[in-house]
Amino acid sequence: MLDSMVTFDGVTRRFPPDVTAVDEVTLRVRPGDRIALQGVSGSGKSSLLALMVGLDRPNAGTIAWPGLEKGPLRPGQIGIAFQSACLLPSLNLAENLALPWLIARYAGDPGRAVAEALDLVGLGEMADRLPSELSGGQALRAGVARALVTRPRLVVADEPTGQLDGETGRALIGALLAWAEANGSALIVATHDAAVAARMDRHWQMSFGRLTEVLAGEVA
Repeated sequence: MLDSMVTFDGVTRRFPPDVTAVDEVTLRVRPGDRIALQGVSGSGKSSLLALMVGLDRPNAGTIAWPGLEKGPLRPGQIGIAFQSACLLPSLNLAENLALPWLIARYAGDPGRAVAEALDLVGLGEMADRLPSELSGGQALRAGVARALVTRPRLVVADEPTGQLDGETGRALIGALLAWAEANGSALIVATHDAAVAARMDRHWQMSFGRLTEVLAGEVA
């Protein structure tokens, strides 16, 4: 059995004119990991995640995905929940959630997977609504649900509770953790919320593009 899903070796990402967003990072994501990624705004968290899911490329160092399938554009078997839901305005919620399934050319009807994902985030009654009919928090939860439809082996969520009240945020993180456990998937959550971070097994800290891992008892 592979002991790594994603590996970074000395990965650096620079942006002109002289911004180093990710600075010589080496890491390993293991199957079943529950990782909290923390750091102040501008510390490089989103840049690190973009590299991890194959949406960006490093200037130096190497990234490998030994535990994931190779996709046509980026590594397969990764579900991504962005800070913004990025829903297509002309499609209803169910149609938006079906897109990853259709793009990956999975066989069969995605209807059941879509319904299960919507139920998981508490939006089961809103499948026919357009994005314009959703609140900001509902749209954010829809983005999380979309990341789960293809049952990926790795789920990456960037501030999934950022626009949610405390109770809704706790419920969403609980649902994500339960889903990851049931599906044997790894989960990485970028968060400013110490309570969310405390529910994860591993804790990464970004500062000026550098990544460190801290002990659970040291999480702020």
